[in-house]
Amino acid sequence: MKRALWLGVALASAATCATHGFVLVSGESMSPALRMGDVCVYRRNAPVEVGDVVVYRRADGARVVHRVIGVGQRGELRTKGDASTLADRDVVPAHDVAGPVIVRVPMAVMRAN
Repeated sequence: MKRALWLGVALASAATCATHGFVLVSGESMSPALRMGDVCVYRRNAPVEVGDVVVYRRADGARVVHRVIGVGQRGELRTKGDASTLADRDVVPAHDVAGPVIVRVPMAVMRAN
């Protein structure tokens, strides 16, 4: 019984990883919406629109979580951290967008468990 339960959990996790990802917030650029230590779950390759919080990969390979402030005709994004008054310098090509954040797990919840 226990082995079957763990097998079910493993299969569900694998299926979820195929369609969703997660990232740990490591800075304060999205404060107050997101705080350092929060975990964001995102849906891979889902449509994105202005106002969404998205995960994308920078040219140096780092993952970034910022808000979409513009979408170009080829799907490229203009982004900005909520704590900043200025838009991000670089445009995010569509192929670098991992997907929109759908769930935030606050750091406080994780500490309590």
